[in-house]
Amino acid sequence: MTSIKQMLESYWPKYRRMDYAITLFCLALIGIVWAMTLDRVNFERNETIANATKQNANLAIALEEQTARALKSVDQVVLFVRNQYTEHGLKLDIRRTNCLSVNRTLAVSPASGRYT
Repeated sequence: MTSIKQMLESYWPKYRRMDYAITLFCLALIGIVWAMTLDRVNFERNETIANATKQNANLAIALEEQTARALKSVDQVVLFVRNQYTEHGLKLDIRRTNCLSVNRTLAVSPASGRYT
């Protein structure tokens, strides 16, 4: 019976080129798999950045539109109060105004400046 050591010693010189070829093929395969993995990671990173940029742009547009609506509402209320003041003078009581947007937009504080 031959030992494993003898079997390996007889095998190694015969198939050395085949072993190198298999080793080279496996290393090439590992390199290709890593290259594909890194390419996929790079692609997903770029996609994530593009999606985040698009989402931020959408949020900026929404904020701009909301700010414009809020400023337009404030402008409308101020114009309404100005017209009411020119019409009624110091007798104007904003709290008793029937305009809903005025009551929602303006907060009338007492002379002390404190709410209780």
